[in-house]
Amino acid sequence: MEVKKIMNSIHTILLERKSNNFMSLKVKRLLAQKRSDGLGKEYDQFCADVQGLYSTCLEYLEKWMTPMEEFSTFTGMDLSEPPEWNDVEACIKFLGEKGVVIGDVKCFDQVTNLKRFTERCNRDEEFSGLQVHQKWTKYFEKAKSIACYSELLKIAQFVFALSSHNANVERVFSLMQSQWNKERNQLSHQRREAKPRKQNRGGHTKEQHELDQDQLIAESKKKGSTAIKDLMCRTFAHRRHDVISLKMSIEDIKDRWPVLFDVSQVSAEFQRITTLNLEPKFMSMLDFYFPKLLSMFQGKKGAVGERHRAKMSILLQSGIPIQRKREFVIRCLIDHLGKDVSALIKDFEDAADAPVSVQEELAEEVMKIYLLQNQDGSVDEPTDVGIVILSSEALGILAEPAAICWD
Repeated sequence: MEVKKIMNSIHTILLERKSNNFMSLKVKRLLAQKRSDGLGKEYDQFCADVQGLYSTCLEYLEKWMTPMEEFSTFTGMDLSEPPEWNDVEACIKFLGEKGVVIGDVKCFDQVTNLKRFTERCNRDEEFSGLQVHQKWTKYFEKAKSIACYSELLKIAQFVFALSSHNANVERVFSLMQSQWNKERNQLSHQRREAKPRKQNRGGHTKEQHELDQDQLIAESKKKGSTAIKDLMCRTFAHRRHDVISLKMSIEDIKDRWPVLFDVSQVSAEFQRITTLNLEPKFMSMLDFYFPKLLSMFQGKKGAVGERHRAKMSILLQSGIPIQRKREFVIRCLIDHLGKDVSALIKDFEDAADAPVSVQEELAEEVMKIYLLQNQDGSVDEPTDVGIVILSSEALGILAEPAAICWD
């Protein structure tokens, strides 16, 4: 919306300049001087070029503005003015055609509250200077409960899921190209030997790291050890050398770094690499987009839509734990995208008289998430959730399937 508003403003200015054949006074003085010098033909050509420049700029701008016209219905979402119900109603109709169901009765009352909020806050210069998504965040934070904005939230989730640019994606690919190439990935024997020494600056020799590693293995066998966190931080460079430079197999890594295959340490390792606590971020965003995803699943047609609705009837029952909801959303999202859920997630039923050996069953798989459930159904939750990579169990006994998908 902000991009569209800026582009409309630039378009209006260019139209005015073209219609008035605008040139600065300094340029006009220079042109008048050239014309008096007998360069009338060149004068006319320059004026024609100026008009051509304006026309070219307008054509280019209109080319990129055309795709945005589809979303002109949502112009009022910028909250620069109090929202009008007719504008919101047009948004509801648009989303209805996309399979996003908005309750118009609830939404009308919520728009009334939003209107009062906008009228009050737009008098505040600080609020008026906020970006659109920040204004909506302010409103959601001020509301007493989700019942005050549940339908507006669906509209906002749809609008703000539309990225105004793909600069972030392009940057990721640019960084990948600079890092992931033959020159960087095919290290000579001498450089592989030298790399640990470069990583171990600061007084930590390779021998010291080996001692820390032995201590780490010993600490991993103790229950509730408090030294593991510090040891994992100290051996980080050595561990990254094993994983990235030496490209050790899963089995070798498990032998050398068994602590790394603990769920909590997987999260901690990601945080050491990215400086972000990724698991809570992943879960919170999955929960945040839950209503939007449900609406998308409900609007799906054909056989996939029938499968979604069959699962949704179970999901919408009261008392369903959040872990089951997350698992449902991930399974449906895979199916929604036209992929085979069983290609990623494998369900097993375990019976007392015929126990299942997960590693034997998945011996030929490159990577597979598995859920082990009691055959008698005596326990609602899976008895084991884990991941197998190259026939080796990398993680097991996880809290929920969504945690596996993040890992």
